[in-house]
Amino acid sequence: MKILFRNPNFLLLMISFSLSYAIYGAIASTVGSLANAFKFDSNSVSIFGAVFVVAGLVGSVIHALVLDKYKLYKNQYMFILTSTAVSFFLVCVGL
Repeated sequence: MKILFRNPNFLLLMISFSLSYAIYGAIASTVGSLANAFKFDSNSVSIFGAVFVVAGLVGSVIHALVLDKYKLYKNQYMFILTSTAVSFFLVCVGL
């Protein structure tokens, strides 16, 4: 473990994956309160959650296929992290 935490590349990966997971968790936890603020019922909130999970699964499959074909790991991860951050920002400002 000492060797890993002294490696700057590992630290960069750990921070970026942690940030991506934190943004995903923040969006998932705010869906209910955002839906309630706009007067959606609990049935609609459940559908939002299900669509969120299914979209994540479909996106994972698509990105896995693209990775297998083009081997652009860093580019694709930067795209995913950037699009996640932008979508979280848009949710926060209410678009």
